[in-house]
Amino acid sequence: MRIMAHKFFLAPVLLAAAAFTTTTAQAERVNVPFSFSVDGHNMLPGTYTVERDSSLGMVSLKSPDGAKVYSWVLGPGDAAPGSTKVALKFDTHTLALHSIQYGAQTTSRLDHGGKSKAFEPARLSQGR
Repeated sequence: MRIMAHKFFLAPVLLAAAAFTTTTAQAERVNVPFSFSVDGHNMLPGTYTVERDSSLGMVSLKSPDGAKVYSWVLGPGDAAPGSTKVALKFDTHTLALHSIQYGAQTTSRLDHGGKSKAFEPARLSQGR
């Protein structure tokens, strides 16, 4: 009987702890129908995972097979404060990943060393 009383006490405590634990990572899937480059690496067309870690203020891009993961710091973006849009923006000349928008936040310019000095955003792959 003593063991059962202990289990009845422990279960509500564990449930309460789980209720107060918050998940800070949020992930979205984005389909990119063309080859592109990230940080000088070629990426194939496919469905990529874009994950935001709000506690660290970072966003990560994961390849379809999960073998490649790139992470960047997020900052305030141009979107409305309540935006839920998740988008990858590319340079039309080089097809290099230019930036990632996650809600109202965005990365800084990611294609610093690109051949094109002028950025022309024409391709946009959007999640949700």
